Amino acid sequence: FAFIYSIRINYPTVPYFDEAYTVPAGRAIASLSGYPEISHPPLGKLLIAFGIRVFGDTSWAWRLPSLILGSIATALTCYLGFLLTGSIRIFWFIALSIFIIRFT
Repeated sequence: FAFIYSIRINYPTVPYFDEAYTVPAGRAIASLSGYPEISHPPLGKLLIAFGIRVFGDTSWAWRLPSLILGSIATALTCYLGFLLTGSIRIFWFIALSIFIIRFT
């Protein structure tokens, strides 16, 4: 799933939707100039700041940490379903459900 999600990770190249607020906050955190706004929890902004510090200030770097953590969360959810039921069918049902929900 991570491969499919990553195909267009750098498009659009400008902040999109809530990135208009989180990317400037992530830039401020990455430059160690402070935490500019406190209206939302900081995890998303911290992830963006991490991406900016490691990969530079590009649209790809803003979205990569969320892609990685989202892929891990998807895998853990599928695995948890398998552990709770012992059924590989449930594992694939959850994986397919997440895939369908993501692309509809």
